[in-house]
Amino acid sequence: MWIEQYIEMKYQKNSKEIKLEEAMELKYNHIPSSLYKYRGYSEYSVQNLKNDSVWFNSADKLNDPYDSALVMRTEQYMKRRIALATFEDLPNFVHKHGIEISEEELNTLKREGIEDIFRTILRRVPDYTEEIIEQLIESVFGVMKDLEESYTLEKVRKSREMTFLSCFSEINDSMLMWSHYADSHKGFCLEYNFKKPGRDSILTRALNPVIYREELLDVSEYLLDGTKYGLEFNNLVSTYWTMIKSLDWAYEKEWRMIFPLFKGEGFNRAFFKPEAIYLGTEISQEHKEELVEIAKTKQIQVFQMNKKTNGVFGLVPELIL
Repeated sequence: MWIEQYIEMKYQKNSKEIKLEEAMELKYNHIPSSLYKYRGYSEYSVQNLKNDSVWFNSADKLNDPYDSALVMRTEQYMKRRIALATFEDLPNFVHKHGIEISEEELNTLKREGIEDIFRTILRRVPDYTEEIIEQLIESVFGVMKDLEESYTLEKVRKSREMTFLSCFSEINDSMLMWSHYADSHKGFCLEYNFKKPGRDSILTRALNPVIYREELLDVSEYLLDGTKYGLEFNNLVSTYWTMIKSLDWAYEKEWRMIFPLFKGEGFNRAFFKPEAIYLGTEISQEHKEELVEIAKTKQIQVFQMNKKTNGVFGLVPELIL
């Protein structure tokens, strides 16, 4: 599947192995000819339409409590960071306590777990009994365990607050999405063509398909490999976990523009003109007339969504402008 190739090219653990331009080209070739944005009718959504702009909201403001969440095996990561800090300070420590340790022993220690590293070094310190050593180790890792949960929760919270999204769908006839995102069919839906010549490349590059699966992204390996092997961390990973949602949302067939800005509030961004407006089955006559007038000004088509009349559930668009 092309998405698996895209992930492999873009989200390597070592940033030096990223094939970004190849990934962008692969994705561009698979962007649907039309993507749709459902909107409830409001002063803000109408202004977005008039001004050719879209709203970006932070992930923590969206309707999925798991949006842009992630998993991190914090204990392993923190142990590795402690091990690195220990080796950085080791020359000072052994000099201070008069400990003799060979280069060969140091290389062996680097392959050990952090607890074993502590034991090996502390046993060389005069007057450090086994009881004292175990108490020190228990104290250090007891504190680390207490910090682990709060550290992970804080990382997830910041990730969701600092990632900004604007969402689109491959389909315009989902009764659920008309209900959830277009004010119970009283709003409208905009059709956009991301592949039309002259589009801002920043927008198409920020656009990503949503991946639906059972598990959140575990970023531990990205962090651990970076600390273990000295790899250059792939900062693009911050968009990877934002692409992943539960299978429960698969019906939305979502694509999303992702901007990991790390600060600020929701914002409007200049966009491009939609190709068409689709009106909800329950839209008021007043709102319908206003949207049709806007469409005339923009010289774009308008479709009225109607309920199917052949005895099955569904929506069908009727061209009215």
